[in-house]
Amino acid sequence: MESALPFIPYFLTSLLLLILSLNWFMRKRVTHSKAELPPGPWTLPFIGSLHHLAAAGLPHHALHKFAFVHGPVMLLRLGEIDLVVISSREAAKEVMKTHDAIFANRPVTPTAAVLTYGCKDIAWSSGPYWRQIRRICATELLSSKLVKSFFSIRQAEINSLLKTSTMSSNKSPVNLSAMTAGAKPEI
Repeated sequence: MESALPFIPYFLTSLLLLILSLNWFMRKRVTHSKAELPPGPWTLPFIGSLHHLAAAGLPHHALHKFAFVHGPVMLLRLGEIDLVVISSREAAKEVMKTHDAIFANRPVTPTAAVLTYGCKDIAWSSGPYWRQIRRICATELLSSKLVKSFFSIRQAEINSLLKTSTMSSNKSPVNLSAMTAGAKPEI
């Protein structure tokens, strides 16, 4: 037993050097792969930047403070999801007008992939299939001929709505929100 004791400091030193070198290697690899991302607050594993938002009280106050520190374009990590926050008019215009095709995508989740047949739906990002579906919807579903063909149905529903509202207005106050919500599917 006594012969093993002199090797313990060497073993611990070697173990410490191994851990430090692995840590340095992992950090270098992570910073190299994220070189193109905007700056943002420091993150913790699993929760990301959520602790910054919770500590500030109201999230919009925290985002306002982050904008002063990190600039108008910043990266927040909410759990395992990276989120780019745009907090100035100029940056928003750049994203929404100049680079709109790049930012017009949604994260693909397994549920979305199943429900939308591999994310091929009119609600997803633009592409050749999306353009074709949009063209079909515009020509078949929203054509002026088809819209005009339902004019009589819309007119009858509006007349029914007006008649119901005038009849019930004599008795008590009318909840127009509920009435119009009930008429929307028909119109």
